[in-house]
Amino acid sequence: MAVTRMTSNEASLDEHRKPVAAAVSGPLVADLWELFDDVCDQLNVYLEAAGVSRRIIVTHRGTARRYGNPATQGGERFIALLPLVPTATGSAVRGVFVGASGGRRTAYVKPVVEDGTLGWRLTSSGALLDRAAVQALFGWVFGALSPDHK
Repeated sequence: MAVTRMTSNEASLDEHRKPVAAAVSGPLVADLWELFDDVCDQLNVYLEAAGVSRRIIVTHRGTARRYGNPATQGGERFIALLPLVPTATGSAVRGVFVGASGGRRTAYVKPVVEDGTLGWRLTSSGALLDRAAVQALFGWVFGALSPDHK
């Protein structure tokens, strides 16, 4: 099954993602975008296979990224990512704010290098922000997008 990533503008997300990330901090932010984009794509494939008409739409403005879906009740559901760049240098990302609709779930993640590999850790718990954690976040935010909620 082919995956079509939906964006809020005409530009291809893949064409847009790399230059924006490079402007902030090269491959570090691009890797984080890729992790969230892959989980988003996976959820959209599931939704399509389940016959759900709504999809998660990726939007981007500057260095910020948002994964959203207009909910049938209670407004839009979304996950927002905002890289935090020091104003003195303007080049290296010092962390990323992760927020979700409802304001009850927010986190701050910071880049780490472990065994020569770049990654992201939650500052509150020290836990690694891995694929399972991102899938759990998408499940929490977009859980109502089940086949029962077409």
